[in-house]
Amino acid sequence: GTLEEELFIETFEGTPTLTTSTPQFTDGGGDFFTVTDGSNIGGYTVTGFNGTQYFAGQDIDGEGATLPVTLSFTGIDITGYTSLMLKGLFAEDDDGGNQDWDDSDYVHIDYQIDGGAITPLLYIESDVASGFNGEPALDTDFNGVGDAPFITSTFQQIIAAIAGTGSTLDIIITWQL
Repeated sequence: GTLEEELFIETFEGTPTLTTSTPQFTDGGGDFFTVTDGSNIGGYTVTGFNGTQYFAGQDIDGEGATLPVTLSFTGIDITGYTSLMLKGLFAEDDDGGNQDWDDSDYVHIDYQIDGGAITPLLYIESDVASGFNGEPALDTDFNGVGDAPFITSTFQQIIAAIAGTGSTLDIIITWQL
């Protein structure tokens, strides 16, 4: 059988073990980049998250942040482990037929082992190759256009294999929204 062991888990409860390239913020409405329980981000609705908090970002440059911004988890001890994988829950405040991701919007999840090359892991992109008002989806071939599954307002688990071994793993999430 296969033995699975959690080497790192971030629930965003208490004091999360994360680093951001810009200070976390919210204007109480539609501009935010922060750990939240949903009460301070004005009308943004997602369901199915674990616990009471999650990390959310929307119109990040609306309050002066320079895009892109990053959310990172660094120094995860992977010594002696193989067959690494990332399991994450992802959602987006899906407003039905009026989608609002532009071709330039994305959330990229990359990884780095022992300070080596930064490697693509999971990319979420608009499903339009050019233009505006696309729907966010997993970009399975890393070509800049979302394919499937679509990211909806209900958190869903997405799993990706992390190639390589070493002693420390960094996960870097780059936001361009």
